[in-house]
Amino acid sequence: MKHQTDNPSTSTPVDQVDQTKCEWEIAIPLATNRFFLYDTLKAVFWAVFIFTVGMLILFSFQKGIDSVGPFIRIMAWIFLGFLIAIPGIALLCFRNRYPMHFDINAKGANYIAGSRLAAVSNRVAVAAGLISLRPAIAGAGLIGMSQESGGIAWADVYRIQEHPGQYVITLMNRWRAVLRLYCTRDNYSYVLDLVRSYAATAEQRRKRRDAAQAPKEKVWPRRTLESTVALAFWAAIWACPLEFDVRILLGILACVLLSIWIRGLRRIAAGIGLAGTLWLLCSIIYAGAEKQTLVPRELLGGADSPSWAQYTLFGSFRTGKWIRFVVSCVGLLGLGILAVRVFRKRPG
Repeated sequence: MKHQTDNPSTSTPVDQVDQTKCEWEIAIPLATNRFFLYDTLKAVFWAVFIFTVGMLILFSFQKGIDSVGPFIRIMAWIFLGFLIAIPGIALLCFRNRYPMHFDINAKGANYIAGSRLAAVSNRVAVAAGLISLRPAIAGAGLIGMSQESGGIAWADVYRIQEHPGQYVITLMNRWRAVLRLYCTRDNYSYVLDLVRSYAATAEQRRKRRDAAQAPKEKVWPRRTLESTVALAFWAAIWACPLEFDVRILLGILACVLLSIWIRGLRRIAAGIGLAGTLWLLCSIIYAGAEKQTLVPRELLGGADSPSWAQYTLFGSFRTGKWIRFVVSCVGLLGLGILAVRVFRKRPG
């Protein structure tokens, strides 16, 4: 187990507590917190970068290379806007404080965000995205909801970074920081000892397992089964008698499969997949319920068409198309349920 520290720590006596777990609440600073600024800007950068790359691929096929330069400049301005807006939002909306609840036990370290403003904002974003049929807004809200609670199991902790000057402990997996424990002046030393003890125990178990060449947990059969079910639901959606954006459907499948197979992307991919599923379901229902006309408005001089010339696609369905529509809805709901199961699953 690797330990990294900013400067030497000093032991501070703490109150009598359970020697196997620890819980505490703290309001962490935001705009004046280098960890918050670094983590937030890194997340924004990668979100903007991935979105930009995806859009550039589409533009290269649809609009030609001439659109690449202007689009990159627009995304650069958007990123710059985030750089300016994040500290301002932290100061004005959250008053530079964000309440957090931390819990350390024998299974792992967990957190729960206590900001009601953030929770309400995430749910408003989801509702607004669904109402306006904008998956990006709904996806942002779902990602925010996925970050309201979380944690890491000790078996997944490979490095510990200690920051005694800021009373912060960073828990990392093989390649990135997963959780930062913001401690108080009084409990920092105790929490650090507890983290070291649990992490060391987990590392010893890994070494014994590797030395004995013990077989790994058989997750392949379960993940293969979940992937097969996801593919079956995905195939059922193609029975839909209404037109839909095939790219969205492909993106939903990709996100669900990523959430099943890649633990590090589990919640984010599941949140995006769920947002896409809800958006596609709403757009299909809207397309079926939207009023169509047999007589173009140009022939009517811009006037509304008579009621006898109006119809909906749902109204024109016969038994066969209704069966296909129900099958496609079952497929969408099935993918959504798979995404929700992964989205709600917390690390042990």
